[in-house]
Amino acid sequence: MKENQDAQGYAILPTDDVLEGGSTQTQPLSVPDVFQDVPFSSDRGGAGDRPSRAGVRQTSLLDLPESFEAPNYVHYPSNLPTFDSEIINPVSACKPKYLVVSCHCGRRVVKSTCMKLSCKTCKDTLTMRRARSVMERLMQLSYKDGATQLYPTVLYIVFTMPLSLRAKCKDRTYMVHLRKKIWTMLQTVAHARFAFEATHPISEDHPDEFHPHLNFLVVQKPGHSPYLNLSELRAYYADILGYDGTPDIYSQYSNKPGQLWKWCQYVSRTFPAFSKWCGSTKWFGKYPKAKRKESQVCADCGQKISILGYIDYADLMLYELYGFAAGHDPPWLNDKKITPFHRIKHTDELAPVSAEYYKD
Repeated sequence: MKENQDAQGYAILPTDDVLEGGSTQTQPLSVPDVFQDVPFSSDRGGAGDRPSRAGVRQTSLLDLPESFEAPNYVHYPSNLPTFDSEIINPVSACKPKYLVVSCHCGRRVVKSTCMKLSCKTCKDTLTMRRARSVMERLMQLSYKDGATQLYPTVLYIVFTMPLSLRAKCKDRTYMVHLRKKIWTMLQTVAHARFAFEATHPISEDHPDEFHPHLNFLVVQKPGHSPYLNLSELRAYYADILGYDGTPDIYSQYSNKPGQLWKWCQYVSRTFPAFSKWCGSTKWFGKYPKAKRKESQVCADCGQKISILGYIDYADLMLYELYGFAAGHDPPWLNDKKITPFHRIKHTDELAPVSAEYYKD
């Protein structure tokens, strides 16, 4: 048995105080490689944008919320008109359609929206959908060792643009090349196996100024320590930027599902007013593929869900206010109240109008 392993073959890693400012340790880790049972820690490397650790608890994938109740993160600056027109775009606000769907369980009403990145109405739903997609891919790497559930160790790294170079970031082509160069660097310095990236234009700490930073969630190749040499990482990043100073990089790692879920939510959040500049989120390397869900199959009866049409929001609200008491039939059971259509998009997530499904 090696000196840096316990009886079960897990790596014995130093405590947080040893890692202040970054560690240069590079001892290889043994089986189960990326599933190291390590505590939450951070390599504190500056005041980069990062989520709070408050309220983090260990959980499992089964505990993740099915609802679309996103955390209260900043999505808009309070002084949007002062931002350069090159990085902002018009913001939309769609009106939800209330679909009537049917299966062997009966009829029920579900809410459907446009799911555009520039839509204020959809921002929370879209944030949570993206976060769940990232988390579910990460959880594909988890497995059980006896009675213990092991989870992958994920590095959360934030690359903040120096103030003097932020004008360059207005060019989206420049940002595309910058992401690719950082990914190439992470493969060398952090031994990255794959990574998820999302670019943010503003931050929780700086919501009223253009504060571009690139968020990477990185899973390493087997046999490498999650402790990064931040001095080396900063040197590589400065070389990529052509910057004479020391750029700001913030790094953390964890294998606790509660912390990973919090990072997924934070990194995946949308910015409707900057959606064109931000673009979509990106995956690099040999990442797990998303599992396709049978979203049009009822979880209760197992039968295919048919979409009959949609009902007017006013009819729905009137019934909720007065219909139950008056004993009237609900509008989703009245074919005259249902407007048919040929095709509807974005119904992968059938989010109910209220806490309970309306059924026959």
